Amino acid sequence: MTSLTVTNGQMASIVSEILTNPFSGEVEEQETFERFFTDVAQIVCAYCGGEVTTPASYIPEADSMDWATHYRLEVQLNEPSPDGGGLLAKVATSVTEKAAVPTRTLLNETTQVVVFASEGVTRSVAVRDIPEGGVPCVVVDYDDMRELPQQGVGDFERERIGCTREEFDLAASYIW
Repeated sequence: MTSLTVTNGQMASIVSEILTNPFSGEVEEQETFERFFTDVAQIVCAYCGGEVTTPASYIPEADSMDWATHYRLEVQLNEPSPDGGGLLAKVATSVTEKAAVPTRTLLNETTQVVVFASEGVTRSVAVRDIPEGGVPCVVVDYDDMRELPQQGVGDFERERIGCTREEFDLAASYIW
């Protein structure tokens, strides 16, 4: 049997790949995937506070091609949760707010997908309205900056997405 060394970033990529791509070949059965998602949430709650109150289930958004939103579970914040709910509260949508959030279709003629990467790893994926003259998909690989050491980060970002990352964040929705 082969022994492997896995870094925290690699483990994060593995878990992220499984959670955002249920058909990746690792956890293909729906019940197994839902159990995996629920188990991961319980581990997060054990360390960050909260309790899984409704296990994962398949509840796709209408007209969405984004697999990262097709499965949901509910977490109740509790006493061990940090003030304000910590990371869970920052990234999760509350059940009461969810109805007010409009559904965004990923693949259409007005949406741009932007992938941010570094060190050979996808760090985040976002969608926004395509800016005038923009293309449907853009990859911003910060490793490419090594080839342009005189170029600042802001200029590098402007060249690829037409604005700085800070400006981009005001108009984008992160999906991963």
